[in-house]
Amino acid sequence: MGKKTENRLSKRVIHEAAITHESPDSGLFSSAKMCNFSKDGLYFESNMFLKPGEEAFIGFEDSPYSPAVNDYQCLHAKIKWRKEL
Repeated sequence: MGKKTENRLSKRVIHEAAITHESPDSGLFSSAKMCNFSKDGLYFESNMFLKPGEEAFIGFEDSPYSPAVNDYQCLHAKIKWRKEL
């Protein structure tokens, strides 16, 4: 039996896209890069310090969650974990 290398419930899909995120607490906006997503969440890299448990609004110009091409979408998210790169 193969060893499970991830803790995700859903398969990860590689999808790079420029995103913008805002911290509701501070109101600060920052640009970031989404690297992949799954049914249960997404992974993005940002220069802004976001703490686990913190909420954020994430905007996509090329949203993998939208059925329409070039549709801008904004999602409310909760930061689950972070790692300094």
